[in-house]
Amino acid sequence: MLKQLGLKHITFHDLRHTHATLLLSQKINPKIVQERLGHSTITLTLDTYSHLVPDIQKEAVKALIIINPFFHTCIYNISFIIRRILFPIII
Repeated sequence: MLKQLGLKHITFHDLRHTHATLLLSQKINPKIVQERLGHSTITLTLDTYSHLVPDIQKEAVKALIIINPFFHTCIYNISFIIRRILFPIII
């Protein structure tokens, strides 16, 4: 039947992976995805699908800035210290 419809063979694992991929691409919390997949730890979920949530740190910072603009100043200052003071010492 799949051949007649021009579709390739789809396994249960393919459906499971697609399910997780779609959820994470819609910014669903990885903890929710872990629970839905039945993974024993969040580490397993993030190790498998971390490439789908590369901006998770940026999103967290944006949320903090929206909550309190003071965080923007703190983050900028920390970034400046790392780039201008600590990084040259390490190299």
